[in-house]
Amino acid sequence: MTEQARTFLGPMMVLRAFVIFNLAIGVTYGAFGVLVTPMEARMHTDRSTVSFGISLIILANGLLSPILGWLIARFSIRRLMLFGAVWAALGYIGLGYARNATEMLLCYGLFIGPGVTVMGPIPCYTLVSNWYREGQGRALGLVGMPILAMAVPMVVVHLLPATDFRTVTYVLAGCYLLALPVIFGVIDQPSQIGQLAKGQSPDQMAQDRAQSSAISTTALLCSPVFLLLVAGSGLLVGAGVGKTAHMVPLLTEAGWDYAKAALLLSISSGTAMLGSVMFGWLADKMNSCIALTFNALLQAMVWVILIIPANYALLVIDAVLIGACGGGFIAAKGVLVSRIYGAQNFATVMGISGFATLPFLFGMAPLAGMLREWTGDYDLAVQIYIGGFLLAAVCFALLARVERRTQAPTAEPMEMAG
Repeated sequence: MTEQARTFLGPMMVLRAFVIFNLAIGVTYGAFGVLVTPMEARMHTDRSTVSFGISLIILANGLLSPILGWLIARFSIRRLMLFGAVWAALGYIGLGYARNATEMLLCYGLFIGPGVTVMGPIPCYTLVSNWYREGQGRALGLVGMPILAMAVPMVVVHLLPATDFRTVTYVLAGCYLLALPVIFGVIDQPSQIGQLAKGQSPDQMAQDRAQSSAISTTALLCSPVFLLLVAGSGLLVGAGVGKTAHMVPLLTEAGWDYAKAALLLSISSGTAMLGSVMFGWLADKMNSCIALTFNALLQAMVWVILIIPANYALLVIDAVLIGACGGGFIAAKGVLVSRIYGAQNFATVMGISGFATLPFLFGMAPLAGMLREWTGDYDLAVQIYIGGFLLAAVCFALLARVERRTQAPTAEPMEMAG
């Protein structure tokens, strides 16, 4: 059998990326909330200090993301993932021996955060982007379904009473080591085994190779197209962080009991998986900017429900739609980045845009809190968020024409991006 006659391995790469993504993201983010109270007691510190651990993970992701494109080009996706899995596992082993808050935060900031970053989302999405030109949104949507993020908290809750904290950290470390056999099967590019990406012709592969030079950070930051991408992305992602932080207190202040408010947040988080696939499919079927514009406009409408008198059934619908929109954003954005900048620059653009959105990520949730303290309720904060959704819709609508031009038969992604 010739190399070209081999069975297309794209679906296998999607499956591997799905497993690796879930182990990278699901284990750490799923376990952290359950571990807060035990760490507070074990490290003899307060809750705000313990909570800083998750901020260090986000910070590590933000700081490392801009150089992931360079690291992938230099070392390969597989090597980065292998390093990340081992590094995160070492972090959890160290966490089991941590005796105070400083040691705990060092484990999260220097080991777990960097390990998750170089193993997780951007390498996984880049792998899928390399293997798919057609059906990319659906593939990205499947990879981004955070199933373990929902399962891990329940497992850890049952493990803690049955064993001790150190054993739980060993189990978490073991989860990352379990990823190693999966990672060993990762093939960065279909061309490595004589295959083409799905939907890619031999002429397109030759064109991709001709355009393989890396785009510079300066060129990106001076590009109006990139700035529109950052603004639209930041407003949507920042609102998602704000939802996680404030949805429960907003609803309890509106008169709903804590259990019902928490259930709505869980529903919203769970339906992110549905949105991941749905918006990925929409991005494939139409201009991905249209999918992102629709996402932003839909959120602008459903967030209104949070500040008007509404029964619980309507709030459930609201939670479902907000969750689906939040979960579907990254798949549609991935398609947009790939179409405008090309697969060869996917990791670089995703990483730098992620770093550039950090002010939104860290600023929008505190802004809502400050506005609530100033006005006495969340009405103004939600109204500002709605305005942000409308502005994001404008940003993506303006990018729609650029995306259409890059899809023309003779289009060159790098030129279109400027």
